[in-house]
Amino acid sequence: MRLARKICLSLESSLLSVRKRGVKTANFYVLRGVQMPAVLVEVGFLSNKYEELQLTQWKFKSDIAGAITEGVKSYEQEYLVRLGH
Repeated sequence: MRLARKICLSLESSLLSVRKRGVKTANFYVLRGVQMPAVLVEVGFLSNKYEELQLTQWKFKSDIAGAITEGVKSYEQEYLVRLGH
């Protein structure tokens, strides 16, 4: 949940045009069947014409990737602090 929150916060601060849906839990195998932190990120839906258009834009996809990266980095920094490194 910590990793998901960090990514969500980063997406919220970086992508102001994206509808905020928050962090949710699910019993997907790809989330529960791993031995490391794992998240699924939904940044838009193809059934929404506006979101579909955004998802075709290279800059939008690049911004998403950057925000997810920053969220992961933030999680890593918090994790290292908790370990005392």
